Amino acid sequence: MPTISAIVCVGREIRWLEEALASIRSQSRPVDETLLVVSDDTPAALGECVRAFAIDRIQKQDRPGLAAARNLGVDRASGDLVTFLDTDDRWLQDKTALQERQIQAGAPGVVGQLLRFADSSCDASDYPAGFFGRKHPAMTPGGLMIPRAAFARVGAFDERYRLACDHEWFIRARRTGLGLQVIGEVVLEKRIHPGSLSRATAAYRRELTEVLRRTPRGAEFPVGRKRD
Repeated sequence: MPTISAIVCVGREIRWLEEALASIRSQSRPVDETLLVVSDDTPAALGECVRAFAIDRIQKQDRPGLAAARNLGVDRASGDLVTFLDTDDRWLQDKTALQERQIQAGAPGVVGQLLRFADSSCDASDYPAGFFGRKHPAMTPGGLMIPRAAFARVGAFDERYRLACDHEWFIRARRTGLGLQVIGEVVLEKRIHPGSLSRATAAYRRELTEVLRRTPRGAEFPVGRKRD
């Protein structure tokens, strides 16, 4: 049976970290390693979570940014398979079991579905109908499980991008022919709140425009065949 590493990148915002870690610990197929990547901005209170959830490893990042944190996590992870979780999101209980099953059946990597939910500090009425409560392919690292060795083929997250590094990586995965398997089950609940990186729409669009400008035509949508 392959081993699984869960990589959690932790910045200055840790108020939902316990909830995120609890969703990792509650998996029906337990992970074999939980690795936290921390920055200089990570509060000292992190130690309470480390003790409460018996974190296996903590790595201090030496380069700023989310892409650098993800890359360090992949580099230091010991598992055959890697998964990711942002500190403001949470996994559903069967995420690792569902995705590992597909990889064992031959999938080169697996993406589940996500549901967005509004934090209590966020006004859901500010968003269009269907933004919450409707599942979407989770083309974000939190919805992914992939063999660690696949990063040698696709490459690391591009550290030039603060916001669009995830989108750029999924496009590159498609371009390299990785063929991620998309399943129909929801595996990730994504929290929307005033501090969400996804709310920095103007900056994100600028970065995404640059990503798409560098992308060959036909490789823009990294969505593989869906299996329910």
